[in-house]
Amino acid sequence: MTTVLNVLMKHLKKWNVTHIFGIPGRPVVPLITEMVKHDITFVLARHETGAGYAAGGFALQKKTLGVAFATAGPGGTNMITSAGQAMAHNVPVLFLTGQISAGKIGKSYSQDSSSFGTDLVKMFEPVTKYSARADRGDSFENHFRHAIERAFTGVKGPVHLSMPLDVLQEKITPFDIDLPQAPQTIAANIEEAFNLIKEAKNPVFFLGKGIRSSDSYEEIFEIASRLSIPVITTGGGKGTFPTNHPLSLGVYGLGGTEEADQFLQSGIDVMIVAGSSLNDMALAGFRPDFYPEKIIHFDLDPTFVGKTIPRPTLFVPGDLKENFKKILYLTLEFEVTDLWNESDDSSLGHSWGQSWGWGNPGHAGNPRHRELDHGGGFSGSHFPGQHDSNPINPELENVSPENIPTILKRLKETYGDLFIAAEQIGATNEDMSSFQKIFEELETISKHVAATREDWAGVPDPMAQQQDGKPDPMAQQWAEASMSQPYISSVSAVHEIRRDLPEFSKVFADVGSHAYYAVKHFDVYQPNTFFFDDRFIAMGNGIGYAIGAKIAEGSHNHNQPIACITGDGCMLMHGTEIATAVEHRAPILFFVFNNSGLDMVETGMKHWQNCPGHVVYNNPIDFVYFAKALGCEGFRCLNEEDIANAIQRGLQSKVPTIIEIMVDPDEIPPTLKRDE
Repeated sequence: MTTVLNVLMKHLKKWNVTHIFGIPGRPVVPLITEMVKHDITFVLARHETGAGYAAGGFALQKKTLGVAFATAGPGGTNMITSAGQAMAHNVPVLFLTGQISAGKIGKSYSQDSSSFGTDLVKMFEPVTKYSARADRGDSFENHFRHAIERAFTGVKGPVHLSMPLDVLQEKITPFDIDLPQAPQTIAANIEEAFNLIKEAKNPVFFLGKGIRSSDSYEEIFEIASRLSIPVITTGGGKGTFPTNHPLSLGVYGLGGTEEADQFLQSGIDVMIVAGSSLNDMALAGFRPDFYPEKIIHFDLDPTFVGKTIPRPTLFVPGDLKENFKKILYLTLEFEVTDLWNESDDSSLGHSWGQSWGWGNPGHAGNPRHRELDHGGGFSGSHFPGQHDSNPINPELENVSPENIPTILKRLKETYGDLFIAAEQIGATNEDMSSFQKIFEELETISKHVAATREDWAGVPDPMAQQQDGKPDPMAQQWAEASMSQPYISSVSAVHEIRRDLPEFSKVFADVGSHAYYAVKHFDVYQPNTFFFDDRFIAMGNGIGYAIGAKIAEGSHNHNQPIACITGDGCMLMHGTEIATAVEHRAPILFFVFNNSGLDMVETGMKHWQNCPGHVVYNNPIDFVYFAKALGCEGFRCLNEEDIANAIQRGLQSKVPTIIEIMVDPDEIPPTLKRDE
C-alpha cells in the first residue's frame, strides 16, 4: 500500500515534471513535502494566476504535463483565468486545488470548495476538459486516469482535480499509467482534399495555432513550397510559417498585413484552413468579396467548422500532422521531378525546410506559381551554430565544382542557417557566377553583423559611473540626447527588437496593442519561437508563460534567449511575477511598451464611441524602479540605440531584465479591423 500523494508524485516524476508551480495553503501543504521527497522543485509564485500561466509555459517548453496548485476557495478561483488561458493555448496542465477533508464536507467551514461553499469543480468545468473531486482514495485512480487522458487526447488542454486533505494522505493500492499517445488517424476523405488542392488555380493556406500544437511545421512548409501555395496565418498561428519566405503573406485579422488583404481579394478558389476556429480576431475585416469558392478545413475539433464563412466546406478530421504527412506523400507522387531543376529561382528555398532534411523546397516552375516579393531573404541576426569568430574568406576565383563541398562545409560552420542559400545554389546550379553572388551577399551580411557589434560596444552606458562615483560625461551627453526624443514608434521598437534578438529566441507576445504590433511587424524565422493567443486573451499571460518556459529549460539550454513583449497594463496586473523569475535565476527579457494606459481599449473607445481618456494612467509607473524593487535589471529606452544597448546588456545578464520602451501614445495600433 502507498498514499495518494506518493502515487501522484511518482507519476509526475516519471513524466518529466521537474517543477510544480503554486501558492500553498493548509489543504495542499502535503503536496510540497511530497515534492521534496521526489526531488521535484516547488516554484513559489506571486499569484495563483501567475502559477497557472507559468505551468502552461512549462508544458509548452518541456512538451509534457504542466502542474499548478492552489489552496481551497480564493486560491482556486484565482487559477480559473489561467486554466482558461491554457485551454486557449491547447496545453496540457493539471490544476490541483485543495479542499477541506472529505469527512467534513456539509459542515460550515471556511474556504469550503464543495457545493456547500465555493464549488470549484463546477467553476473549472467551462475552462477545462475535465473537472472532478476525488472524495475517496479508491476513486483517485479513475479520476486521475480520466484527467490525464482528456488532457492529452484530441485537442490538448487543461484538467482540474479537487483533492481533499484527508484523501491526499489516504492509503491506496499502487497503480501505473503512461501519458497517452495521440491516435495517428488519417481522414477517410484525405484524397478528396488533396485533389481539390491539386486542381486549385489560386489557393491559399490559412494557418492557426493548431499547426504548432500538432508540430506540423515541416509538413506545411514542404507542401506549401512544393505546390507554391501562398500562406497566411492567424495572429495565434503566427510563427507556423517563416515570415521571410517568399510565399508568406503574413498575418490576416487584427495585426494583419496589407499583402494578406490584397491577396484575399484576388479571387481565392480554395482556402485551406488548418488548426483554426476562424474566430472574430482571425477574420477581422473579412468581407464577402474575400470569400473563397471552397474551403478545406483541417482540424481535430469540428465545433466551428463551416459556421463562420458561408461557403462549401470540406471538413478533414483527425490528427493534423498525420493528415498533412499524407498530403505531402500524395504531393510527392504527383510532383513533376524536373520542376526544381528547371527553375532558376532559388529564392523559394529556405532553411526552415532544408534544416529539417525535407529536400528541396520551392518549385517555382509550378504553373500555379505567382511572383511574390515580401522582403524574404537573409537576415543579419545570430543563428544557432554561428560562431563569433571572423568570417571565412575563401578566394572566390578558386571556386570550382570540385571544391564546392569543402566551401559549403566551412560556410555551414561559420554562418549556420545562412549557408543554406549557397548550398542550394551549389547543389542545383553549376553557374559559378550565381554561387559567387550568393557568397558575396553572405560576406556583406557578415561584415554588417560585425559592424553592428562594434557599434554596440561603442554605445555609452547611461548607468556607467567613473571610479570616483561621478557620472561619465559621455554617458550624460548620450542620456541628454535621448531625452530630446521622448517617444519611439512602436513599429520601430518592434523592428529594433527583431534586429537585436538572436533569430532562435523564443518570444511570448502578451495582450494589447504591443502584441498586435509584434504580430504585424515581428519577423519569425525559426519554428516554435513565437507564441500569441488571440482567443482567450488574458492580460499578463505572456509574462507567466515566459517564466515557466525559461524555468523549464533548467541550466542546460540557457543559450536560447526567452523574451516577452508586454505592456504597462499587463505589467500592472502580473508584473510582480517577475520576482519568481529573479528567485529562480531565469534571465528573461521583458520588453514593456509603456504608453501610460490601456492603449488598445483607448484606441477603440476613441474610434468607435468617441469617448477618449478613460483608460489612461494619470500616474504612470517607472518600470526601471519597478525592476530594481524586484531585484532585476532595468533600462528605459527612448530610441532604437537605447533598445539595442539594453538588449545587449540583458542577453549577458544572469537575472531577468525589464526593458521599458517609451512608445508614442498617439500612434494608431493595427487593431481597428473588428466590427464595432
